[in-house]
Amino acid sequence: MSLNIGRIIGIPVRIHYTLWLVLLLIAWSLAEGYMPQHYPGLGATTYWAIGIFSAIILFRRYDLLGDRNIFRNHSIRLGVPP
Repeated sequence: MSLNIGRIIGIPVRIHYTLWLVLLLIAWSLAEGYMPQHYPGLGATTYWAIGIFSAIILFRRYDLLGDRNIFRNHSIRLGVPP
């Protein structure tokens, strides 16, 4: 139940539907709760943009794909078939 995004260096990139849900919940929490409380006076669109951007950065910080690429490249060098 994952959404295929594409391939990077022969590795299929998929995102499970629950990660989309978590991303949305984090963005919503930031846009509707944290940002308006700590940075009042900005528009709703700005809060949502910051929330979505921050959630993406959080996911990027804990990047699983980076680890998969490292292991994939190492196994290719050792001659392990994909």
